[in-house]
Amino acid sequence: MNGTTQIGIYSDLDPYNNYNVGRWHENIEPYLEGHSMLFIPPPGCGDLSGTESVVPMAKSLTSKQKQTMKDTSGMKILSNCFKGIGLSDINGRTNEMNESFAGWKQILPGPGVDFYVGDASLNVTYSETKDLDIVSIHYAWMQYIEAVRSGLCAPVGAMASQRQIDYMTSIFFVVTDFDMHRVLFYARYGGVYPVGIPISQLTSGDISSHGFADIGITYAYQYKDVMTEGIIEDFNTLFGGGGGKKFIDMPNDIRGIHTVGLTGGGGSPVYINFG
Repeated sequence: MNGTTQIGIYSDLDPYNNYNVGRWHENIEPYLEGHSMLFIPPPGCGDLSGTESVVPMAKSLTSKQKQTMKDTSGMKILSNCFKGIGLSDINGRTNEMNESFAGWKQILPGPGVDFYVGDASLNVTYSETKDLDIVSIHYAWMQYIEAVRSGLCAPVGAMASQRQIDYMTSIFFVVTDFDMHRVLFYARYGGVYPVGIPISQLTSGDISSHGFADIGITYAYQYKDVMTEGIIEDFNTLFGGGGGKKFIDMPNDIRGIHTVGLTGGGGSPVYINFG
């Protein structure tokens, strides 16, 4: 059988129902990371009005930074300055049990909490702005957390009465194909709040260097969820959408983003459309 015939045969094979012993990949489309996007709704404590006495940074925030922290359509400056994310892997746990006299053991599944928690920390990299939006917003956020923790101010009453922690939020991460429409991967981290701001990255230590500053913010989180329809449902709910659809205004007020359907029926992919 010549090479041309082999290619013709294997390119017609269904890779899900037939073995492709020649490893011809003309009929298998590889995964290529396309366009990554990050969406972060503001924490419940986003409106820091009245907390200036115990949150000193609240006095220094610009009007745009204050608006960002309470914008229910999402903290857009964080989305637009997003550069990268260190996703935590999905890992299962095992237990060694039922050891025999000969030393043989069974390796059985343990509690599956690692599917949801893992190392419980997440690093997101942003390009810092001239007004230090990334550092300022997260620093005020952390100061509020400490003020609540130490009893210097009370949490948001409506959230406290529902036993919700007002300084936590969620991070939604989405990867689309190069067309920026078809969603290839999505994940959510819940119970998120900042725990580390590397201000040392604002300077290289070399006064002759004038490069751009990337800031890697470290967040703690309570759980993670990967590739479930609940992520899309919560995304639409948190950002105020309805009927399985969502529209988010982008900063240029011209283009927007919205998810259309959860699976589109029949298990077809989730899509993001720009309007």
